[in-house]
Amino acid sequence: MLKRLTWMTLMLVALVAFVGCSDDDDPVVVTPPTNFEVIADAVEAYLPVMGTSYMLASNLNPLVNAAEPTVTVFDIRQSGAYDAGHIKGAISATMTGIVTDVEDAGLSKTDEIVVTCYTGQSAGHAVTALRLLGYTNAKTLKFGMSSWNENVPPSRWMEPVAPATESGSCKDDLLAVNLEETANTLVDEYDYPTGQPTLEDAVEATLASFEAVTIDAAQAAGLGNYFILNYVQYADYMPGAVVPGHVAGAFQFDPGTSIDRDTMMKYLPSDDTPIMVYCYTGQSSSQVTFALNTLGHDAVSMKFGMNHLFYNDNGYNASSKWSDTFCKNYDLYDNNGDVVEF
Repeated sequence: MLKRLTWMTLMLVALVAFVGCSDDDDPVVVTPPTNFEVIADAVEAYLPVMGTSYMLASNLNPLVNAAEPTVTVFDIRQSGAYDAGHIKGAISATMTGIVTDVEDAGLSKTDEIVVTCYTGQSAGHAVTALRLLGYTNAKTLKFGMSSWNENVPPSRWMEPVAPATESGSCKDDLLAVNLEETANTLVDEYDYPTGQPTLEDAVEATLASFEAVTIDAAQAAGLGNYFILNYVQYADYMPGAVVPGHVAGAFQFDPGTSIDRDTMMKYLPSDDTPIMVYCYTGQSSSQVTFALNTLGHDAVSMKFGMNHLFYNDNGYNASSKWSDTFCKNYDLYDNNGDVVEF
């Protein structure tokens, strides 16, 4: 009898154990995110706050001249341009090596960093790399060294033509036949790109393959060969008080809110069609272009943006239109730490 009770007790314990180990208690299998998902998460987190990545020369000057500077400046121009005159305390760096340069400087992910180039476009590429890797206070010097001192060679925003406030780099290069005044509607959807490396490797690869295109070159190649991404507000995409229209075939994407998986990312071609991104000055488009390339797209930034399309047009009145007033003529320093005299 005792043996029977013992046997029944063991059976009851086993039954309870079996019921206790129901499907609810099975180990949860967590599928790790794909490389695309990791990169897309970083892109979607950054683009909405991209507006925090610009610093004007007037805001940077007092920071670098403070008794104890709280900002580190990286100058990614050619070494000869850096040697001829740079911002006080700036570190000579390269776009391809910017991540290593920042690491070598011993900076944390929250330290304030400003990257400068000639016009602010290449710097946007470098800053996006840093932001995607978690450097939350990395910024570009808006309009680059062209906004710091008019003697910076080559001063690409400051090549004077008549009248003096117009820049030779900011000319009307969009052919009249390629100016469009009606909106284009996105229809075709694509699968997301595949085969991405890790986020870190994607950033490094994109830094090594920065590509920009002029509107002249794009028109010569044929605008129909591009998916044209207009990264400005809708009111500035359509003809009105600010712009006379947009590049023929361009699709408008709202800055900050459109390039994510819940809205318009599915409309970005993942085949061999190159994406040409343009904005007002080429500085935002360089950042968007970087983000798209890390995702696996074939993207290029249009140099100088709308300033290269409509600068002299009477209807072009964007707040980011280049003016000589953006150039502050602050001091430049040589490699000995002395002010450069001109």
